[in-house]
Amino acid sequence: MLLRKNGRFFILSSLFTTTLLSPLTTTIASINHYDWGEGLVNFSDSTLLNNQQGEHNHWRAIARVSVSGGMTCTGTFIDTGNDSGPAYVITNGHCTGVWNENEFQLNKETSGSVIFNYFIDTKEQQQSYPAKTIKWATMRGHDLAIIELSATVGELKQAGITPMKLATEVLPENNDILIIGAPTDGVPYDQSYMRIAACTQESTHDVIEAHWNWFSAQRNKCHDIKGGSSGSPVINRYTNEVVGVLNTTTAGSSEYAVCFNGAPCELTESRVEKQEDSNYAFPVTQFKNCFVNGVFELNASSCTLDKGNSVTLDYRYGDAKPELDDQGIAHYPSWEATVKGHDYYRYKVTSSHAACQDLYDYSGVISTTLQPVIQDTLGIQEGYRFLCVIGGDSPEYSESWQSPQHATMAHKKLDSTPPTVKPPLHISPGNDSVFVQLGYLPPEVSLFKVKQGKPDSIDCENPEGYRIPFWTNFFFKREELPQVLCVIAADQAGNESTPWRFDIK
Repeated sequence: MLLRKNGRFFILSSLFTTTLLSPLTTTIASINHYDWGEGLVNFSDSTLLNNQQGEHNHWRAIARVSVSGGMTCTGTFIDTGNDSGPAYVITNGHCTGVWNENEFQLNKETSGSVIFNYFIDTKEQQQSYPAKTIKWATMRGHDLAIIELSATVGELKQAGITPMKLATEVLPENNDILIIGAPTDGVPYDQSYMRIAACTQESTHDVIEAHWNWFSAQRNKCHDIKGGSSGSPVINRYTNEVVGVLNTTTAGSSEYAVCFNGAPCELTESRVEKQEDSNYAFPVTQFKNCFVNGVFELNASSCTLDKGNSVTLDYRYGDAKPELDDQGIAHYPSWEATVKGHDYYRYKVTSSHAACQDLYDYSGVISTTLQPVIQDTLGIQEGYRFLCVIGGDSPEYSESWQSPQHATMAHKKLDSTPPTVKPPLHISPGNDSVFVQLGYLPPEVSLFKVKQGKPDSIDCENPEGYRIPFWTNFFFKREELPQVLCVIAADQAGNESTPWRFDIK
């Protein structure tokens, strides 16, 4: 049951209490837990938070983050244990403008603001501090960043902004969590302030989205996770510790978008699977031991974060398909990936995302001067293939090299299956004409070939006359109707569908 005391909620349980199986209940984990969620039902819609009376001062440290070159996101001022040390905010790497799958920003001067006390009823009491330096940010392996502010921990605490503690252990699945963030998309402009959602922590997965490769992302199904929520803290409901940083969701994505922008996929040894209405966050335990006397020290011996001392890859991202020559022989695409950044490298091509982190089966040491381009084929089996590369400056592999745990990665999908989904067609009739618009469904419908004509004079099955349109908008004058629009759709790999016929009347 819930007991409220002085405006606070506690969950009481006894030895005779049985766990309810309904997803709309809060898990009862142990005796006398303080409920920072204040009775909020798991999996309910998110709600706006107030703080005019200081009732949520414990979340005043959760901020609206906007830095130069980045996106509008959410971030959290964290407790580093030293009031005289710099104030740091954790958020996502993509919030700082990192987009390349193997890119790093280290000690990069920046500008922008971090705004605390960002509640709907405290607009006049918001507290803004300049962002000073992006200390560490990446999209490789994880989507995380640390931003240093132009203030100390003590100065923010004196202003009533209490830093939040980072969990030192990964929160196991089936524990209750809260997500607090300030979305900018999908909510009215005047309600784009801190909101709270409640659900349970789920399982941990390796994930790919578009060209990014991520490890150990924890899934949850909290509701109302929208754009601008990136970087939001995932909070242990009963300790108020930050256990993760939210980075992506499948919510709102098209059923045809799989492993695409806004549609991440989970990877296992046997399959690639998209989970509907699922969010993903990275544990914060990897920051453990990276703050020395309150100062972020990436090169501290105790810090296990990726140091960024890596090779880079120049390659063409995207799905690929085999090409048939004049004799009908299939020629399979190759990586054509140029290795830069170190004098030597080792690599492997694998169907396993996780295999990149294991030194087993990497090639011998190769000189980037003598062999700068990896030309291996993607193989002949349809599906995802991963290129894993580690680099160093010594002709023999040693501990000074880039660790396989932080390998430079790329992935491609070998796809020879034509799309079967019918392209969406939107027809808007007017007084004198009819406006027709073809819609994309990437990656399955990413390109069109079209031709048009009178019903008695056009054959959609005849390959002659098709062209790639500059626009996908078409106007038909009333006196010219009826007309036929023939469409061949192509997926991201270039596989073409059979022709679709649309009658415009």
